[in-house]
Amino acid sequence: MTSNKIVMGGPEADEKEGEATESITPGHLIEPANGDYEQFKKHATAAGPAEPLVATKAAYSGDPTTSAEAVEDAYANGEYMFAAGLKRFNRSLGLVFGGSNAAGAGADVATNANISEGDLLVSYGNGALRKYDPGNGDSPGAVVGRAREDVDNSGSATQARIVWEAI
Repeated sequence: MTSNKIVMGGPEADEKEGEATESITPGHLIEPANGDYEQFKKHATAAGPAEPLVATKAAYSGDPTTSAEAVEDAYANGEYMFAAGLKRFNRSLGLVFGGSNAAGAGADVATNANISEGDLLVSYGNGALRKYDPGNGDSPGAVVGRAREDVDNSGSATQARIVWEAI
């Protein structure tokens, strides 16, 4: 699905502005870099607890970006950025990890980048999402959302876009 918006619908999300502490692409799952929500980094704990907080390109309830390419433009370290705190049922345009880069151990396997609509999603640990895998020790408390479309990114080295819904 091609979209020029990161937050795609549902209840009004909470918006925040801050500073990127590393390269962050709109749609990445993010977390506070210093605990006070003034600086952000990609969510860094694979299958770790995460709030549904995503990088956006512009304050999503204001003027949306006008081109599909705009959501692909990453923020650089030190740049001013926008974030949205998703609420239950918010749909978002996120990123699935590149499965061909998987180490092949535990939950870090390419098949966890082959996502079907309805699959539960957790953080991959680099801002991207992957399929929830309880057989490899994923905790139900780490689930941030549910896939709203099929995306098979198991054979790709790059991240792919996915529409997902916060739960």
